[in-house]
Amino acid sequence: MRGERWQLHDLVRLFAEELPADGGWGSELSAALSRLFDHYLHRSRHASSCLTPHRAEQVRDLLPDLINHVGFEAGEDALSWLDVELPNLVASATAEAASGTALRRYLPSLLTPYLQTRRRYAGLLQLTESLTRDHPSGEDCPWDVELIHGQALMANGRFAEAEYVLATLLMKRSTPYDAAVAALQSLSVIAREDDRSDDAGRLSRIGLAMAASEDDFIAEAYGRLEAARSEYERNEWDNVLVLLDGIPALFASQSLHREAWEARLVRANALVKVGSKEEGVVELTAVTQVKDPITAAEAHVGLAFVLCNDGRCVEARTHWSKAAAICR
Repeated sequence: MRGERWQLHDLVRLFAEELPADGGWGSELSAALSRLFDHYLHRSRHASSCLTPHRAEQVRDLLPDLINHVGFEAGEDALSWLDVELPNLVASATAEAASGTALRRYLPSLLTPYLQTRRRYAGLLQLTESLTRDHPSGEDCPWDVELIHGQALMANGRFAEAEYVLATLLMKRSTPYDAAVAALQSLSVIAREDDRSDDAGRLSRIGLAMAASEDDFIAEAYGRLEAARSEYERNEWDNVLVLLDGIPALFASQSLHREAWEARLVRANALVKVGSKEEGVVELTAVTQVKDPITAAEAHVGLAFVLCNDGRCVEARTHWSKAAAICR
């Protein structure tokens, strides 16, 4: 045992793998798997609530019978547990024995905040593909699974497939508004990646209007961030500053720290573009210290551009090197 974790000896593992599948312990094996799946579902539920407190009530409504189980003391504890357990979670949820279980049904939704934070999009796609195989017709697939599947396809660069899944979800009358808002925001990202900036702007504005009409301040904050990205691509930098006014602080108040830093990054680059270079440089320098490596790398790139334009090429080279090292 290392710390508080048990490890199976290699010889025991090899012996177990050589045993016949039908060894006369079917009911015991089934009960053991049920306990394992329940354990992972309990812990994943609490980890999700710890990482995204604003979703805690939604998760409790989704899985009310898990309320009384012990959770995590802090977000870092949840992240540490998920870092270690992710291979086991994915293997358990995608195993044939997990077909039709609550673990396979709800794990993608529970793990999405973590996988997005760590940018482990391949694992997210593996989970959603196992779920969509359970619902080959598409019609019976739950809306939240379709949404996450579309987002996972998008994050893995499969934009055409993602666009089809998300657009199909939008056309269904049964799709709730918050899923429609998220789908619109994701479609905006796809359009921006495809150099369709006008389409990206329209989609993000529709999603933002929908979120604002429902008084969902978190969805509206996400909508403002996506709209700001679209406006930045269209060189509408003053609009970016208006859209992001107060948004980093709002994200931070809900423990959505990655989103808070991303909003600060977009705002900092817009400040530079509108001529408030000193304020923008201060913000970019602050963002380089964030724990999220990709956001930090993007901030280094922004600083490098500013320094290059000022003729400070040696300093700019330092930031290019730091960004390259992070990306490697």
